[in-house]
This record gives sequence, structure tokens and C-alpha cells, in this order.
Amino acid sequence: MASKSLRRYDVQAKVSLLVTIAALIPFVGMVVVLAWKYDPDLGAVIYGRKGLVAPVFLLGTAATMLLSFVGTALGFNSAGQRRNDLQRLSWTSFFSGIAILAGAIICFAIFWFLKMPLDT
Repeated sequence: MASKSLRRYDVQAKVSLLVTIAALIPFVGMVVVLAWKYDPDLGAVIYGRKGLVAPVFLLGTAATMLLSFVGTALGFNSAGQRRNDLQRLSWTSFFSGIAILAGAIICFAIFWFLKMPLDT
């Protein structure tokens, strides 16, 4: 039981990578929604005001940001510790979490500034 404790840095490294990989799922969903709803002729993201596109996108944004932040924090906490045998895993999850968090912020900004809800 003690080998599964989050106080151990090697366990933190493994969990941080799993959480960062879990952040990829809603992030890919955000990218798919943006690609699906973007109209290049108008230069806008078009969706119905009564539909579920905006709430689902915002929920995906929140999930991505939360998961990538937790993965980044755990990776940063366990990186550089002497008792951590999985240094590479810690640094990988840290930088991957930062990249996913930045991508989520960019996708959210694109959605927010280019949105064009329609009354359909």
C-alpha cells in the first residue's frame, strides 16, 4: 500500500504522465470542434445559439486546463528530486502539460474572439 502513495516522487511522475495524457482527450475534442465549426469564408466559428456546441466546448476547455495544470504541477514537483528514479518521465509530463495548457488557451481564444452564434 505504501508503494502507491502520492508522497513518493516516482509515483508522482507516473501519475503526472497519466493525467497529462488524459488532458489530451478533451484537447483533441476542442480542436475537432474548432475545425468542424470554422467557416474560412467568414473567418468565424459558427454554431447555433440553442445548441450544445458552446457549453461542450467550454466544458472541454475547463477539463483540459484542469488536467494539464495538475499534470504539470505533479511533474514539476517530482522533477529534480533525488529519490525519483523517473526524472525523464517527470520532465516529459511537465513540458507536455505546459504545451497542452498553452494549446487549450489558444483554442479558447480562437473560439471566443471568432464566435458567431446563429439563432437557429
